Amino acid sequence: MTGTTGDVWSGWYVDAREGESSYGCLGQWSVDGGDEPYPADGGRPLADWLGEIAAALEEGRCLHRPDGADDTHNWPVLTGRGGLTRVGPRDPRLFPEGMIKLDGPR
Repeated sequence: MTGTTGDVWSGWYVDAREGESSYGCLGQWSVDGGDEPYPADGGRPLADWLGEIAAALEEGRCLHRPDGADDTHNWPVLTGRGGLTRVGPRDPRLFPEGMIKLDGPR
C-alpha cells in the first residue's frame, strides 16, 4: 500500500531477515528517507497490522497504533479500481469518485 496512487518513491515492506527482532514486522521505505519500522517505535507484525486494517474498515475509524493511540492520518478506504489505500479523514478531495470509506458494519 503506497501513500498515493502511482507513488513509486515510498512504500511498505515486511522484514524477512530471520533472526532479527523485527522479523515479520511491517516497515516503510522511501527513496530519500531510507528504511524504518512502522510504526517507528519497533514495527508491527504483518498479521496484526492486517487485523487492524480490517477492524478499522469494519468500524469506520482511523488506524490505531500498537499502543492503542489513534493514528488520525491513516484512514483505510477501499477503491473501485485501486484496492486498499489510506486517506486523511477531513479532506474531501481525498475521497474521489470510486472510493468508499466504510462507516461500520452493515
